[in-house]
Amino acid sequence: MISNNDKIAISDITENKLIEVINYTKTRNVKIDLIGGWTDDTTDSNILNEKYKLQIHKNSIEFFSNYETQNNPITIIFISHIEKCETAIKEIITYENIQIKSFIIATLPTTVYKTALIKSISQKINAEAHFISIAKGVGVAKGGLYALLKSDEIIWTYKDLDIDVKNELIERNINSGIFLDVGAGQCTQSYNLAKMGFKVIATDISKDAIESAQSSIKDVEIEFLVDDILDTKINEEVDYIIDRGCFHCIEVTDRKKYVKSINKILKHNGILFLKAFDKSCPLHHGPTLTGKIDIIDLFSEGFKIEKIKNSFITDGTGHNNNAVFAIIRCIK
Repeated sequence: MISNNDKIAISDITENKLIEVINYTKTRNVKIDLIGGWTDDTTDSNILNEKYKLQIHKNSIEFFSNYETQNNPITIIFISHIEKCETAIKEIITYENIQIKSFIIATLPTTVYKTALIKSISQKINAEAHFISIAKGVGVAKGGLYALLKSDEIIWTYKDLDIDVKNELIERNINSGIFLDVGAGQCTQSYNLAKMGFKVIATDISKDAIESAQSSIKDVEIEFLVDDILDTKINEEVDYIIDRGCFHCIEVTDRKKYVKSINKILKHNGILFLKAFDKSCPLHHGPTLTGKIDIIDLFSEGFKIEKIKNSFITDGTGHNNNAVFAIIRCIK
């Protein structure tokens, strides 16, 4: 994918992305020629120029007008969501007199169709396209992704309260109590629940995610905690738990630890609102997909599944991804 002496440029470059690329190549004992990249963020540009002595341009057009690729084909690395990568590649292949060795796309889970489409686009200029799963390659489970990407690049962040959770709260006339948001990310679900009057505890294994949310959410009261649900330090029992996207990031071999933690944290008769990518979701790589039978088997002891249905997870771009939604009551 990356070979010794490859000339590398980074799209939408930041210091964190640069460090990730450097670490990625070091762990593979590959020596690269990092020639720079482009970003429209002047702060990032100044840091990279001054600290790393890299030539950073405002955009890809300016970059290619200042760099001769005819005898120096380059590899371009994208670390972003797939739609942004696709748009950038479509633009780059229209430039005249450039030579690209390959596009390396480090992205979030995507479909087989999308990967095939980008490979086809790349072939128009005889360039290869390779994909790295950010979800496992960079370590969502270790929280590094939130430090790596800007907030508008984290595609799974959905600003509104999940529609299934919202409807269940209305139908069950639930309007008070303590809510734990597991794998809260940028805490948009926590924020919406707090606005409705719930006491909310927002947890994520990523310190960067929690610190980012804590610094941006000021108009409601939320308790922010860095916590690993597989080895939770939470001792307080809560009335409700919302998990919108944490469960499917957990390896199958660790799912029983997850269930044990949920049982520990939920009060008797407390409810888990669980939503995870379904096995019918055509992801090319990334989260560990699940199904109704998996959830029924896992929560067969100490719980009662009151509802389980096919649904969807709406991401930050408005796209609906196939999912399973379950209402699971804790019976201690």
